[in-house]
This record gives sequence, structure tokens and C-alpha cells, in this order.
Amino acid sequence: MHVYVSLATLFVLRGEKLPRWMRRVAYLLMDGKCVATCAYCELSGAPVAGERVKLSRVTWYKVDLREIVSALSEFERVCIQTVIGPNMGRKLVQLVRIIARVNPRISVSIAVAGKPLLEELRDEGVETLGIGLDAATPRLAMKLGKPYPYSLYMRTLRDAVEVFGDRRVYVHLIVGVGEKASELAATMRHVKRLGGRIALFAYTPSAKLGGKPPSLCYYRGAQLYRQLLDEGVNPDSYITPSPFNPQGWVLKRTPPLEIVERAIVTSGCPACNRPYYNERPRGTLYNIPWEPDKREVYEALEALRACGESNYSNLVTSI
Repeated sequence: MHVYVSLATLFVLRGEKLPRWMRRVAYLLMDGKCVATCAYCELSGAPVAGERVKLSRVTWYKVDLREIVSALSEFERVCIQTVIGPNMGRKLVQLVRIIARVNPRISVSIAVAGKPLLEELRDEGVETLGIGLDAATPRLAMKLGKPYPYSLYMRTLRDAVEVFGDRRVYVHLIVGVGEKASELAATMRHVKRLGGRIALFAYTPSAKLGGKPPSLCYYRGAQLYRQLLDEGVNPDSYITPSPFNPQGWVLKRTPPLEIVERAIVTSGCPACNRPYYNERPRGTLYNIPWEPDKREVYEALEALRACGESNYSNLVTSI
């Protein structure tokens, strides 16, 4: 059996000396053609073939699972990214069964799945589940070419929470693909009510969809809203979607710095930090893969404040 591994994972498997934060999670991508047609994904409709493929900003390299499986025990967690295609459920269960022999801390990222498959994955050793909802609204999901009805993703979320338990299912949302801040906030609240959690991704422009990444203030606002919600704090007491800017937020009062610090760290399953998945190493970091220092926390706070100031400017120019 062959799988793809991220570049950083490949370096670790080869014994390269990397910072600890780059050695926490082994990121695996299943082999096979993805039949989905998501407009923002480079894998959609293209065969996963050859020695390497591109997904978001990460290059993935094809390896023989037998040659790396024992080394997977060195990681805090193994994350398996699936593709949509024939017999992928059976192949996924087989892959999980092999990996669980050496590392029981497994996360799987899927699109949708029936309850029997979810139960089988749990029984084989999967601890946490990611669901690639990606789009904040049904309208946007259709526009982006998502392969399943929005309701089916939500049914998968409900079933997964029943199977894996509260706060062990993570819904992936991409920020900056045409949603409004109010829609993003509403979807995050809905996921929370259903017992799920949110993992945020910044849109990485693709050849098919084009466009630009989200503004930093818009993304920082989404992160703060998600973090407050995740910690059981009413986000609206600190930050709300802007009534003047569809991709803006209003910072009503300054949140505790420790919440800001937790907010800007990569969100997702335990130990997940997806190094440079959405950004260049020397560029602006949307998701910080290490423990932020004071400078990074204060810069995030300034970005949030700047977002509020730009909203005010939009209001003044519209009068």
C-alpha cells in the first residue's frame, strides 16, 4: 500500500533535524484519484499519481507504507487526509488498522460518511475526526463545487458526535472563499450546538478559483470568534460581524491576551499545527504552528483593532 506524506513529515522520517513543532504530527494523504470537483482544491478531478502532488501549499511525496509505518510511532499523532473515490472507506479502514499497531493516536479527515463506517473507524483506533465542510453556507458550497449536499455534511457531523463524543469532531471551514463574516459566525455557532468544534483554514488561491487570501484582520476576527465559542464564552460580548463590511468584524472590547494567544494558534485535532499549510514560511502566518510570543500576540490584537478602524472608515466614506 502506498500513501503520500507531507514534505515536513518526509524530512522527519528521513531523520532530518527539525524543530519540535514540525515533528509533532505525521500528515498522510491517501493514494488514489479524487472524483470531487471542489473549485479551490488542486486535487479535484485530477489523478493522484506520480511521485508527488500538491495540496494547498504543501507538497506531498509518495512512499511505500511498509517502509515508514514503524517510524510513525515517533509522532504525537498521525493525521490521515482522505480523497473521494471507489472503495475509499474499505481502504481507509485497512490503512487505520495498520497504523494503529504502532501509533494509537490517529485522526482522520473525511468529507461525509455513514454511521457504520464511522463506528468501524472508531473501533479500529481513530480518536478524532475532521469533516471537510469548508464552505460556510449551502449556497457557497454549491458555488464551490462541493461534492455532497450540505445537509449530508451536517448529518455526518451529528452521527460523528454520537460515535466519537462531544468535542472530538472538528468541522473544517475555509475563510476567504466568498462568505460573509455573519455567515461564518452563524455556522460556527451551529457546529458548536451540535457538539462539534471548528478548525479554521485561510484560503490559499488556486489555479482554478483564483482570488486572494483573506485579509489578516478578517482572519484574526474569525479566529477570535472561534476561540471564544470553543471556550464557552459568548463571542458577541467581545466581537461581532461588521454591519458595514461583509468581511469585517467589530471589536467591542479587548479580549484577555491569553485568549488571543490561543486563538491565533492552528486550530484542529490535538497536536495538529499544519506547518505552512496556508502561508509561505517568510510571509504572514495565519495559523501559528508554535506557541506564540508576546510580539505575535500583540500584533494579532493590533490586526483586530485595525479591522474595526477599517469598518469605521467604510462607514464614514459611505455617508
